[in-house]
Amino acid sequence: MKTVGLVMIFAALSLAGINKAMTITASDREAYSVISMLKYIRTLISYVSTPADKILDSLLESEYKDMFFIKDARERFRRGDSFSSAWKNAIDKNKSDTCLPQDCIEKLKAFSDTFGSADKQSELENCDTFISYFELRQKELHENFDKESVVAYLVCQIEENFKQLQLEAREASVSALVSKKGKVTITEAKGKPTSFK
Repeated sequence: MKTVGLVMIFAALSLAGINKAMTITASDREAYSVISMLKYIRTLISYVSTPADKILDSLLESEYKDMFFIKDARERFRRGDSFSSAWKNAIDKNKSDTCLPQDCIEKLKAFSDTFGSADKQSELENCDTFISYFELRQKELHENFDKESVVAYLVCQIEENFKQLQLEAREASVSALVSKKGKVTITEAKGKPTSFK
């Protein structure tokens, strides 16, 4: 039974690592969406000269309508908040709905600092600056995780999110299921060796 326990721990950590990789992929996709959204905003400013007060409406009519904070930002803006305040407060309120790392969230909030209060050329330069930041940051997302962050994440996933595990090794396969009521069922099947390359 100790072997099964060790196999289960190893498998859970492996699956948590895979889950973390998928989260990193989600962060990467979300960073790409932010870059794309900023390019869209830049296009609105550059070619259509869209004023700041119409940017949020344009975003809600585009593919970015489901971005984690856009709807809330528009509602805040319509209630009378400045563009910058609506943008930042919406991001703060909805940051639990994003996979972006905290530094990217802070940078996204900072995008609105001068937005709407500068001339067209300054607005375009502001967009370019933030686009460049997110493009560079997107390249780093999959590399820079410290050991403590990964361990904390893995422990959380093991305790809260895994409901099923299937592991096949050379000497046996192990299956673990967690029911909705929390009952854990572990089955081990010895037999067919699996070849690994």
